[in-house]
Amino acid sequence: MTGLARWLALPAIAGLYLGILREQTGLMLLSLSVLVWLLVEWLLFTWRVGYELRQLKFERSVNGRTEPSRILWAGRSVAVEVRLTSSFLGMGSIVQIRDVVPENMEVMDQMNDVTTRSRFHSAVFRYRATVLGAGQLHLPGFHIVMLDRQGFFRAERFIPRTQTFRVLPAFQQVGDPQPLVKRINSQPQHGIHRLQRSGMGSELLELREYVAGDPPKSIAWKVSARRDKLMTRQYESEVPVRLQLFIDGSIGTRTGGFGLRLLDQMNFVAASVAKAAISAGDPVGAMLFDERGLRRIPAATGDRGFHRLLDAVSDFSVNPA
Repeated sequence: MTGLARWLALPAIAGLYLGILREQTGLMLLSLSVLVWLLVEWLLFTWRVGYELRQLKFERSVNGRTEPSRILWAGRSVAVEVRLTSSFLGMGSIVQIRDVVPENMEVMDQMNDVTTRSRFHSAVFRYRATVLGAGQLHLPGFHIVMLDRQGFFRAERFIPRTQTFRVLPAFQQVGDPQPLVKRINSQPQHGIHRLQRSGMGSELLELREYVAGDPPKSIAWKVSARRDKLMTRQYESEVPVRLQLFIDGSIGTRTGGFGLRLLDQMNFVAASVAKAAISAGDPVGAMLFDERGLRRIPAATGDRGFHRLLDAVSDFSVNPA
């Protein structure tokens, strides 16, 4: 019951009471008629709410897809379209339908609701929103408010239509994946004599036993003679740099709004560094730790390894229950 109905019902109740006390039949009948009218309107409205809502069908599509679970990216906008259909032509009740948006999503220009009358067979409303942080995004359903034509009664209902999305962390795109090499030294070289014998120009990483397929120029002949077996030189430039990321997910990094949390900033930096390293052919792993314990992500390369790392960071970013 709205405030308008209360202001109408209270004088009617008072008039009925005074009419009975003073034996004023006209006042009593008028007040009773108003109360009966309100009661009939309430019964009809209750029936319409129950029946009309059962006829409503909802279909929500995110970026043109209606699957109950998908993958989204943090920091990117999504297009949401909600299509309403009804198999029953209603009696003109005012209906406000709002798509409930979680705190991990921010609606941009359009509104995520529509107000119409129940005399429709189909309706569509669209809006755009931005996903704020990595983790999980849960669209629970629709909040519905119904008013009768006179504005006397109001009913609120929630219709569950669940869609769950895994949100991967944003990362900085890599312009040139190849590492930069300083080809000209701005400092003067040490010494004035040129080395007559050309070298590899790289730091020695280790000496290991010869394996079939190693180039002959990499064999360390002097060491091989001393050890009586072939040994191969391996240089740092020939070995990929193994990168290990450490991400702290303690409660202090999870406070604040999505997109502004310290964890969201660390996820962005970690994903950007991992993308740059994997684009250069270096394996990347991670150590994810918080109050729940420690999780190790083995180092891997390629797009599959990168997305496996992002999946792990996304699951790690979900706030513990």
